[in-house]
Amino acid sequence: MDPLTVLRDFVSGGTADQVVMSGDRVDFGSRYSFPGSLRTLYKSEGGKKDFYDLGSLVFFVKNFLVNKTKYTDYFRAAKAANVMAVSFLDRKDLEEYLTGKKDKSDFIVLGIPDLQVDNLEGPAAKKARLDEGPLGAGGAAGGDMAAGSDEDSTLKGILAHELQLRDRNSMLSVPNRNFSKVLALLSNVQKEEQRRQQAARPAAKPVLPIKGSGRYERQTQQDARLQQLGGDVLGTVKTGFVTASANPAAAGPSSAPGAPPPPPPPVQPPVPTARPAPDQQQQHRSHHHQSQHRSSGGSSRPGSSQGQQQRRSGTPIIMVPPALTSMVNMYNVQPFLEQGVFRTVEECRAELAASGGKKQDLIKVTRTLGRPSPVAYHVTDKEPERKEDWKRVVAVFCLGKPWQFKKWPFKGAGEGDLVETFSRVRGYFLHYSDEKVDPTVKGWNLRVVSVNREGRHRDVTVAQDIWSDLDAFLQAQKSTLAY
Repeated sequence: MDPLTVLRDFVSGGTADQVVMSGDRVDFGSRYSFPGSLRTLYKSEGGKKDFYDLGSLVFFVKNFLVNKTKYTDYFRAAKAANVMAVSFLDRKDLEEYLTGKKDKSDFIVLGIPDLQVDNLEGPAAKKARLDEGPLGAGGAAGGDMAAGSDEDSTLKGILAHELQLRDRNSMLSVPNRNFSKVLALLSNVQKEEQRRQQAARPAAKPVLPIKGSGRYERQTQQDARLQQLGGDVLGTVKTGFVTASANPAAAGPSSAPGAPPPPPPPVQPPVPTARPAPDQQQQHRSHHHQSQHRSSGGSSRPGSSQGQQQRRSGTPIIMVPPALTSMVNMYNVQPFLEQGVFRTVEECRAELAASGGKKQDLIKVTRTLGRPSPVAYHVTDKEPERKEDWKRVVAVFCLGKPWQFKKWPFKGAGEGDLVETFSRVRGYFLHYSDEKVDPTVKGWNLRVVSVNREGRHRDVTVAQDIWSDLDAFLQAQKSTLAY
């Protein structure tokens, strides 16, 4: 019989008052009796030091659990009584196990070879019981039948009080043991299978370009009629959908080749009229100059190269939390956004410390996922000091706490109202797929992204989804940054 299990049954059953110290022995009512110096299966200091003896655990139950005293008072009393005190680290776990709040403890070590249990009833009681038995009362008169019956009853009594210390489940549940190597092996097998499937796919057929029919470039009867009415005098060689200025010097450099200019003004046949006044001639020249400027493409259009160059100016900024408890910060954001590989903050931080490096306040992330050519982004955990830099902040990885936005310049951010903040900046909340999302985060206008704890081959898909979502957000905002 395990004395620790017996003590737990008495404490959880509400009969701890029947456990008393009789000299150097511990009596559990009239049922059991153990030596007080007997070692139990519970190991002290979180399973790293020696085992607690039964007397120290009984002293813990009497002076701490039953009397509800403070731990400091119990510790002084144990020292005064020269009893091994339960440490502060073991206090909570031992209390939950003895009171029945938990069925097992990681600090209980099974199978101690030198753990011996003395006679439960004492030698005098055992001798009296044997003398009263069939063999003691009648000697050998009972014969072999009496001896066999007594042996069977004794065996049944032993089996009734037997405690199974280990079974199949307890042998499989080993503390401080994981199967990360097996999961890594399975992950490598899945990656190899995906590479074979991609190699077996047939190559995509090239798309042949479709050549235009050129029907809009043919000269129509209307074009010939306009030429007869003096179209070359008005400065047009061709009319219709494809036109060009008769004077090459009048065409501006910003007109894109092949872009259709606006149609020419309607041509009226020449009518003999009187010579206009000088002020009317000046107005006619001014109007004719303005029409030539419009037809030559002098004003910039959204499709011009100047407009494209203006749209692609400025490096976007992505904000990350400075806290070490965040899933993404300055330590692991670069491999996640560049390569699509998620690594924990602790792993990246230890690697940086081993190489002698220091955490940077600003990191340049080169985006290649979903882009034919690299695009630069700036990542930082420091709030920008200039108002111009705040205009370049396009995304933020959230910690899940409103105080992260306390210094942000948007309306209501300092008070925890993030409606305007997430309308200007795209928010992302990263968490493990087996963890629940805080209800506060669900109420924010952001994108919740989950990653798997073990499947690293899925990280690149998660990173691509973040970039695609950010592209759609910037297009809806009509951003002029280079993204």
